[in-house]
Amino acid sequence: MVAGLVIVIGVGLITAEITGNFWMGLAGSGLAAITPALIMTSRMALETNVALGLVTIGMWLLIKRRWFWGEICLLLSMYCYYTEWLLVPMLLIVITISQVKNIKKIILMTLIAVLAVIPLFNDYVKTAGPAARSKSEVLWHEANFENSNNNVGVVTKIGRIGGMFINNYLGYINPSYLFFSGLDLIGRDNPFTGGIFLWPTLIVLIAGMRTFWRKIKSKYKWLMAGWILISPVTAALTHGGPNLMRNLNTVVPLLVLAGIGMMEIGRRWRYATLGLLMMAGGMFWIKYNFIYPAEMAESMQGYRPIAEFSRTIESEAKTIYVDHRYGNYAGGHGIEYVGIPELYFGFYNKWQPEIMQNKVLSDEGIRYGRYVVTEIDWNNIGIRTDDYYIVPIGNLPTLKVEGKIGQVAVFDDASGKKAFEMWKGL
Repeated sequence: MVAGLVIVIGVGLITAEITGNFWMGLAGSGLAAITPALIMTSRMALETNVALGLVTIGMWLLIKRRWFWGEICLLLSMYCYYTEWLLVPMLLIVITISQVKNIKKIILMTLIAVLAVIPLFNDYVKTAGPAARSKSEVLWHEANFENSNNNVGVVTKIGRIGGMFINNYLGYINPSYLFFSGLDLIGRDNPFTGGIFLWPTLIVLIAGMRTFWRKIKSKYKWLMAGWILISPVTAALTHGGPNLMRNLNTVVPLLVLAGIGMMEIGRRWRYATLGLLMMAGGMFWIKYNFIYPAEMAESMQGYRPIAEFSRTIESEAKTIYVDHRYGNYAGGHGIEYVGIPELYFGFYNKWQPEIMQNKVLSDEGIRYGRYVVTEIDWNNIGIRTDDYYIVPIGNLPTLKVEGKIGQVAVFDDASGKKAFEMWKGL
């Protein structure tokens, strides 16, 4: 949430600084505050959102000629998310070319950047395995560039990577992706899905693109042009199709343009656009708070209701067994998911830190005080009086334990479907 607030404020500060117009800055911040991509990633506390917060405040500091702290913020963002590994060097090059005229400052900034990147590079070389996202999600991995034993030539592989990069880059700046399907909350084919931005933002973005060259101070023109053009590059160098988390860097420079455009359209257009934004924002609020949880209930199941209910029976329970799986996977009908229930139980039941710190590994599972997180096997578990068993709908009791346990409670997911049951040994 802090990173999200930094981004909202940062967009306004950058817009106001490069235009010299307070109202354009305020419009940029306002648009950032209602941008679905920023709302979602901020609430999910994703590392890509933290990285973007550092990039945003870093760019503002550099625009303000606070060279040292601006560069430090950009370099710190590289330690948050791997897409910044390429974005930050490109931004620093653009800033150096367009803003820094003192050769001593250029040498000092380069030295600081090299020193800051050495630990990151060393960690990448020594500890990053083949499954690391920075290795497995890049285009040259998809193009099988590392494999020299196949019959595909180097030129062909480079051409393949180039083609995929261009296709990805165009996909990331496609208006359909940005305004209508990029958020991918519930699948891009679902009519309730939406874009990275609220769709009326397209109106002011077009206005901003038309006027930004004459509205931005001359010393910032090439900086902003470079930032806009390079922001999708790192995401375009990864495979798997358009991805919001990798392309979040594109949001800030486009919001700056939209903030400029908001104050450049006529008053009547501005009021109409505000009305459309309120309508689209209300629709997003409904989708995010009601449709999205219902559609994705099974795959994003939380343990809060179970944790809160279990608090009422803790005093009478000897042991509470919690199956860490969820989903209606019995008989191969659905997907079997694996959760981390101990985090929910610890948070909502206000466990003392010692309970988490002093966990005990055993054949039963992982014990946290009275709770044991495990995979409950009804055919092999020994039922004991006053023990409790929390299981997903995909792992209901079998005939072997019939008569030995009694049902205590049933828990539904956000869609109203049965998700978990609690049983007690008789």
